[in-house]
Amino acid sequence: MSHTDARPSTTVPLTPDPNRIYYFCGLRKKTEFSFNMAQRRGLASSVEGCVRVIACLVLIGVLRLLGFSIVVSLIATVIVVSLVSGIFYLVRWIREYRLVTRLAAELPPYPEELTRLACIGEPQIWMGAPPFEDVPFEPTIVRGGFGVWPTAGWAATATVVIFGCLLFVALMILVRFRFAQLLPGITIACITISIVAAQATRAFLWPIYLRLVPGRLDVMHFSAFGRKVKKLERVPLRDAKILVNLIDRYAIIDAADKRHELSLLLMPEFKSFAHTLFLAAISTYTPPPLPDDHLLG
Repeated sequence: MSHTDARPSTTVPLTPDPNRIYYFCGLRKKTEFSFNMAQRRGLASSVEGCVRVIACLVLIGVLRLLGFSIVVSLIATVIVVSLVSGIFYLVRWIREYRLVTRLAAELPPYPEELTRLACIGEPQIWMGAPPFEDVPFEPTIVRGGFGVWPTAGWAATATVVIFGCLLFVALMILVRFRFAQLLPGITIACITISIVAAQATRAFLWPIYLRLVPGRLDVMHFSAFGRKVKKLERVPLRDAKILVNLIDRYAIIDAADKRHELSLLLMPEFKSFAHTLFLAAISTYTPPPLPDDHLLG
């Protein structure tokens, strides 16, 4: 089945083809996330907030070094950061609005219950990629980053708590001596930076890799510094219902055992991952033998 064979239609058959990807605009219905998924999406979204906070601190410091008073520095920083953020969000909103409006005129609103493979977004996003066909393919490895998959373990949790507290104390000491007048207002900003930095550190020390092979997704949780695999989760894909939202960047896999939710907000190659995820769900070929304690044999 090529990309042209999978072109969108205004209606979905009463009995959809289980190995065909159907496209939707994503209107009319909102997906209900679990609390864990909401946490991960909130954590990923807070990265933008951290960027703004750091920009504010740097700009205030520069203005203070240039001899401006704290009041002038604060007002100028608020104006500049608000203006830049406003332009950024306005441009992003216009792009998303134009995309959703165009898709709403071409695609059905939301997947029906019988649709096994559903994609919210435009089919043209796969231009240049291999067609969706039942073919074998080499194992694909993607580093999950932080927020893509729920993580557990006392060591990782302790790292977040300890690192977050230490970074928060260090930031508060810096603020206390350099920006004492802004101490009350920057406290929450320091907390946000500490949480995101701690989570990023945990993702670096205890990495998660996603391994896609025909018919299966392997989620590999590594021990500290990626020395060995401490946990391996296998998610069967051939009979699973898969929903990929390319606009809001998430994927939901309803497998036989349970529901799996992936946040793709901070995954740079999320389009390639989504494409291979559909290929793995379609492929009926036997995956090559792979070790359980290494990414590849």
